[in-house]
Amino acid sequence: MDLQAHRVKINSEEIALFPRDLSLLLFLSEHPNQTFTRDQLIERVWGWDYDGSDRAVDLSIKRIRKTLRDWPESEGEIRTLRGLGYQFSVYEN
Repeated sequence: MDLQAHRVKINSEEIALFPRDLSLLLFLSEHPNQTFTRDQLIERVWGWDYDGSDRAVDLSIKRIRKTLRDWPESEGEIRTLRGLGYQFSVYEN
């Protein structure tokens, strides 16, 4: 992931994501191993003026996972922590 250029690549191939999905993925990856609730993610990624359902986060996570199905887990993964929220888990070697 190139946080500065806002790009995600798998095997040198750039992956196309919807702008909000990309923003969500980049936000989570900037805060590895931290858990965020749907409301926190909406506030920090979508912004206070967002006027939709908190389920938009779930749909965005689902699209990201589908798009990144070939993403190596060793590079990190989006985890769902039931009752808590989502996190980008990175395993340290």
